[in-house]
Amino acid sequence: MRVRDVMSTPPLSVHPSTTLRNLAALLIEHRVSGVPVVMQGHVVGVVSAADVVDRERGPDVESRTLRSRLLRRQRRRAVTATTVGEAMTSPPITIDAWMSVYEAAWLMSTYGVGRLPVLDRDLLVGVITRTDLVRCFARSDAEIERDVREKIGVLEAPQVLVASTHGRVALDGEVGSELERRCLPHLVSSVPGVVDVECRVGVRGDRPQSAPVAASANGEGRESRPGV
Repeated sequence: MRVRDVMSTPPLSVHPSTTLRNLAALLIEHRVSGVPVVMQGHVVGVVSAADVVDRERGPDVESRTLRSRLLRRQRRRAVTATTVGEAMTSPPITIDAWMSVYEAAWLMSTYGVGRLPVLDRDLLVGVITRTDLVRCFARSDAEIERDVREKIGVLEAPQVLVASTHGRVALDGEVGSELERRCLPHLVSSVPGVVDVECRVGVRGDRPQSAPVAASANGEGRESRPGV
């Protein structure tokens, strides 16, 4: 599943000259917690409700709960800021519309952000949030099966059968090589909503001795062997 399939569009955005007072009213009106900052069609930062709160909070910015010097500098700017351009986080962490939701989740987790501006040819086309990702991972088994078939299509494995039960995916059938067989669990585990993968796929022309390969949602493969 691609970011463009789940992003919110058209995206709400503000200009760097927008006052924090007007930003607060906008966030409340649209019930969002943050927006991209756009100037001349390009995303130059991201501003959130936290920046407004920091402005109201006053000079107590050296709290031990602040996790880094970079974050403390951002908080100090927000305390005296009157416009979005003065309070925003810049440069922004962004993602391209064609990238996968798996990559969006990785970026949010790695950089500790709750939303990502979505770009197409460097222009803002949408926003994806943690809520959007949660919605992806709560999909039906039918949707998961469809995306798994699309994912393994790169291996040209039409003889592989896919069945999902509460996000637990079972693969049966045959592929053309041992390498393809071992790649399957790792490909499938990156599909949103997949919590476990059991691969009972064999290799065409092989004797039926290939041990089943399984992978959890973190992509770690394991091979099942009799008596182990």
